Amino acid sequence: MFKSLKRITYPVTDLAKAGQWYRQVLGINPALETSYFMIFIVGECSLTLAQAKPETDAESQLIVYWEVDDVTVAWQKLLDLGASPVAEIRTMGDVRFATVKDPFNNIIGITDKPADAAKQSVENQPSQSAMTVVFCRALAACDPRPETKGPDYLAEIFVAEDSKKHLQDNTAREWLINKLITPALYGYFIARTAFYDQVFLDAVKENIPQIVFLGAGYDSRSIRFAEHIKETKIFELDVPLTQERKKKLLQQAAIKTPQQLNFVPINFKTEKITDVLLKAGFVKNHKTLFIWEGVSYYLAPELAAATLEAIKSLAPAGSGLCVDFMTEQRQSVYAGEPFLFWLAAEQIKPFLAQHGFTVIEQLNADSMVKRFLTLQDGTPFGQSLQYFDLVYAEIAG
Repeated sequence: MFKSLKRITYPVTDLAKAGQWYRQVLGINPALETSYFMIFIVGECSLTLAQAKPETDAESQLIVYWEVDDVTVAWQKLLDLGASPVAEIRTMGDVRFATVKDPFNNIIGITDKPADAAKQSVENQPSQSAMTVVFCRALAACDPRPETKGPDYLAEIFVAEDSKKHLQDNTAREWLINKLITPALYGYFIARTAFYDQVFLDAVKENIPQIVFLGAGYDSRSIRFAEHIKETKIFELDVPLTQERKKKLLQQAAIKTPQQLNFVPINFKTEKITDVLLKAGFVKNHKTLFIWEGVSYYLAPELAAATLEAIKSLAPAGSGLCVDFMTEQRQSVYAGEPFLFWLAAEQIKPFLAQHGFTVIEQLNADSMVKRFLTLQDGTPFGQSLQYFDLVYAEIAG
């Protein structure tokens, strides 16, 4: 299974300083340099300097990675043979890696050759972007300040085991938010969660017949607000691997899901939303709220448009759509989940109108800060990304 030693990782708390030191030691410049990591090619191996949390434990000091043909296959074999997971399969740049602990308490790293985007896509591994979002929600839920504490107390269930230890460490939390995640991205996720929470809660309190999550990820609203759900049927559509991981972790945590919730696997690239929903028991022409959170910008423009047309064909006028749009071109950090679609803020209303929707509300970064990231005394406690807008629209009559 192991082919050769391939990669060595040194965690460092000052990436810039460490990078300069290793430039002098090795006499070469890094082959790849980002704000999160720096990679030097040394012979047939690589040395990665990875930005680390302020305090590291023994398990995170030095990790040696063995090259394998396929990380997913090797990961499962190691677990089958008695190893325990330390860090689940993740992607950095174009490389997949993971770590396990053998039965003798040794940390084993595994990695495969630089993978193409298809190998890292959500069809081949659980969504990496969804993992980032739920980790930020978990960080917010562990905020010790009552006024800024996040509402998603279930998010921690879905966080990778090696990351959970940082959630209750306030020093580590602050460092992660300020140095790794960035305050603007963290604030955006807080605002987005609050926005979608309110729309969902209002809908179930009104006993809307149906709610559909298009790309649910690790959404927990159907569980967190279960006491308010009456007869509303809820459909969570997502790619199989992400959805199966979610269901497995809920089961392991002994979390019961409401009977109104239906998990519906779908390949958004090859299957039609209309066909999948109707087969799952969705009732056409019943008033519905569609929640399309954190998905639109990962779709090709024609697929984003087709999704809107599918929604309009399924539900009557007055049905709602909650969605977030990217408002300028950006580069995704996930090779398997590239950004493919964006609209300038002023183009959003015409675009939705073209497909039969009326915009009821559109929030930019400043609006998000004012509504969701400001204390009762009027003091802002966070910021939000400038290139995302939150939108609530309805199917036009």
